[in-house]
Amino acid sequence: PPLRNPRNSILAAEIAAARRLILQLNPETTRVGVLTFSEGAKLMQPLTHDFEQVGRVLSDVLRAGPYGGTNMVEGIRLGITELLGLGSSEKRTDAIKVQFLLTDGFPSLPIGGGKRMTPEDVNLTINAARLAGKAGIKVHVFALGEEALSYPRAAVGIASESGGTYTPVMRPVDVL
Repeated sequence: PPLRNPRNSILAAEIAAARRLILQLNPETTRVGVLTFSEGAKLMQPLTHDFEQVGRVLSDVLRAGPYGGTNMVEGIRLGITELLGLGSSEKRTDAIKVQFLLTDGFPSLPIGGGKRMTPEDVNLTINAARLAGKAGIKVHVFALGEEALSYPRAAVGIASESGGTYTPVMRPVDVL
């Protein structure tokens, strides 16, 4: 049998965690969106009350698999844009705004070219989280697996600068 790609199993754990989270939310009062970030950030689903559609999008993300570097800066910025109603998602001024950032790595873009982490990428990421916090958006970070936990400065910084939480998960299966 072929060797399993550990990044695939981490992505599967991230998708399962997202599905579990959604089960705890009320679709009548809560909107959920999905974005991915690798080389850049991509909005997969604008904020919606249609949790079944969100589930289909999560399946698509899992099928596509993990790829590329880790552009946390763009991921956080796109999340801010959508939550503030400045992108594809309808604006709701009264909403409590939260991002859940699940990652198996550390920022390696734009400066590190997707190959390595640089202090600049970490600082850009933490600055983006600071902007999120100023916009009233808490970013709750889940760092999954050895790579993410080997250098958690960005993940910890994102959570603290935005008023969110940092959750280290050594074994991705534990996030379930």
